[in-house]
Amino acid sequence: MCFLRGHNSAPGILLVDATSLKPCAFNSEVLKILAYPADPYRLKDLNSFLTEVINVRLVRRNKKVLAFAAEFPSGNRKYQCRCFRLEKQLNGHSAPIALVFERQPSNDAALLQVAREFNLTPREQRTVQLLLGGLTSKEIAIQMNVSPSTIKTFLHLVMVKMGTSTRSGVLSKLFDCGTPGSTFSS
Repeated sequence: MCFLRGHNSAPGILLVDATSLKPCAFNSEVLKILAYPADPYRLKDLNSFLTEVINVRLVRRNKKVLAFAAEFPSGNRKYQCRCFRLEKQLNGHSAPIALVFERQPSNDAALLQVAREFNLTPREQRTVQLLLGGLTSKEIAIQMNVSPSTIKTFLHLVMVKMGTSTRSGVLSKLFDCGTPGSTFSS
């Protein structure tokens, strides 16, 4: 039976000005994630460091729409990067964007097992991986730089291959996949 196991690490949070893409605020966990393997507390200019990471490793400029990386590798760990546009700040500044970095489960082997069992393409696998992360079709489309209708097509194909008719059915099949004792684990 396959199941997901929770993680003990706290999420990293980085607030970025939507206009300038400069860091506004952050927690200590995001510094550890973004600076690894360096000691973030030994960085001389945190503002410059964070600005460079945002512009070089996080922002995706493939299209006219501002998008951020869906994943962020940090050493052997992978972090899911979720983007949230916040409401206008009360002090009159532009509304910030919150980037939340959460450690991804090491489910690559189990996902590959499911992909082989149901003959999923790499794009279908990525769609399922993001679906496992709790993303909506629209959020998945943004992360994969495709239209929401393309994601709906991917999900439909996955459902047909897995013999189910709902998103929750896909997740149920994932949790019930494979051999007894196999797990999605951290």
